[in-house]
Amino acid sequence: MKIKLLSQQVIRQALSMRRAIGLMEEAFAALTLGKIEAPLRTNLTSANGTVLYKPAILDVSNMFGVKVVSIFPNNAPRNLPVTTGLMLINDGET
Repeated sequence: MKIKLLSQQVIRQALSMRRAIGLMEEAFAALTLGKIEAPLRTNLTSANGTVLYKPAILDVSNMFGVKVVSIFPNNAPRNLPVTTGLMLINDGET
């Protein structure tokens, strides 16, 4: 099985902001029409921070996805990002 890892830089080169906004409009319309199943977000919190898990499935494209976002406020004094995120997309057939 091949797994592709795309960096923020690669994504920015491949996807213009205009196109990203258009895709988000399409995604919100599909969600409103019930074409996307998106269960409630799962929040896990510790003394250091919070991690949020948001799964979804888009029936017409046969893809599963999950967005994972972490929020660690104490990272700021360490010169580390307070909020980071990752998207994982799985093919619904394989």
